[in-house]
Parts: sequence; C-alpha cells; structure tokens
Amino acid sequence: MYLKHIISEAEKWMAAYSSSFHNEDKEAMWGIGLKEAHIGFVRRNCKELAQWLKLTEHDVLLAELIGLLHDMGRFRQWSVYRTFRDNLSEDHAELGLKVIQEQSLYKELDSEDRSILLFAISNHNKKFIAQAPSERHLLFAKIIRDADKLDIYRVNIEYVCVPPEGVFTPVCKHNFLKAEQINGGDMQTVDDRKLLYLVWVYDLYFPWTMKKIVEKGYLDRVIATLPRDTEVEQAVERLRKFINSEIKC
Repeated sequence: MYLKHIISEAEKWMAAYSSSFHNEDKEAMWGIGLKEAHIGFVRRNCKELAQWLKLTEHDVLLAELIGLLHDMGRFRQWSVYRTFRDNLSEDHAELGLKVIQEQSLYKELDSEDRSILLFAISNHNKKFIAQAPSERHLLFAKIIRDADKLDIYRVNIEYVCVPPEGVFTPVCKHNFLKAEQINGGDMQTVDDRKLLYLVWVYDLYFPWTMKKIVEKGYLDRVIATLPRDTEVEQAVERLRKFINSEIKC
C-alpha cells in the first residue's frame, strides 16, 4: 500500500527537518524536544483511534500520516518566536502546511488523500472545524483534533495543576459556564487555562478519547486545583454528568 512508503519517507524527512533546528541552546532544545515527543504520541493516538473506529487499513495509515505531520510548523515557530502561542506568533498549522507542500512526499499523495491531509492539519488547531468538503474530510479532522488534545493534556498537566491563583478572567469563566470553547488569546491566568482544558471535553468527538482522558486522571487533577467558586463548581458537576453520558455511548 503506497501510504506505507510515504510514511517511511515522512519519518526520514521529519527526523532530518527537526534535527536541523538542534543547537547548543538548552531553552531552544527544550521546545524542539517537547514537540518531537508530542508528534510521536499524537501519531500513535491517531492510529489507535482510527483502529478503534474500524477504518480501512488505508485510512488508518492516512490518520497516522496526518498525526506525524500535523505539528511541523511548531519547529520554525519555536525557533523564531520562542513561543507556542499562535496569537503571539503565527498559525502553526498554516506554517507547517507551507513546509509540507514543498516536499516530494506530499506530491506523491493522490488528490483525495492530499486534500484530506491539508484539511485535517489546517483545522487541527482551530476553535471550530471549517465547513468540510466531505464526510471523510470531517472524519479525519475530528481524529487529529481528538488525538492532539489527548496528548496536550499529557504535556501540560504538570504546568496546569498548580495551586490556584484565585482569579478567572470574566470572559473565560462566562464561556466555561456556558460550555463554550475558550479563545487562547483571552486567557490571562493559569486558572483560565484550567477552564480551557475542562471545557475541551465538550469538543471531543469520540468516546475512545474521553475514556482515555478519564482513565489517566487528567480531568480530576485539573478540577482538584480549581479555586473555590460556586458557579464554576456547579458547571463542573454538569461536566461530570456529560462525561459519564458520553463514556456510556
């Protein structure tokens, strides 16, 4: 199957591309290493989720390839801006796609696989998925978004689960109470970020992902470090009920 060959080529290219950003700067290497590891975990998540969905072998490989390439823009973003915040630098999905589209492996993809890859990667970091050209495009965008979020919990849990500052930015609290997604640019405190990671649950698409997040205890750890706030606590209880209903699906 031709996607096996492309994945093999993508592995070699990615290793060479990411290593081109290696240097003696410990801060720089921390960010590069973080993203190298993250990409590996997301690739695995995509593959396992696609298998759980009982997709064809071709589509499992396509999901794996999307996971492997989804964050290629992070290396240049970190190297130039020393931040992973798109609102303070560039949209890392679009930055990565520019690099990917220059590679021969991209040109080897057939037209539909290429279109799906572009759509999924372009939408993996957006607040909402854009209107999809087809159900297959939408499916792969959902897979990469779930796979990515699952590993972002792993990466950031230690940084987020710290003693509360005791302050929620009003717009972040409002969105959380309404079960609406929070804009990254609106967050001002670590407690805002805790709400972001909790409200993400409403943006997950598959019970597989929800179960993984619950099993690893990520949500309980975040909830345990929230500041006392009656309205937020009530919203957390609604969140728990939602999670239980989704896991039973």
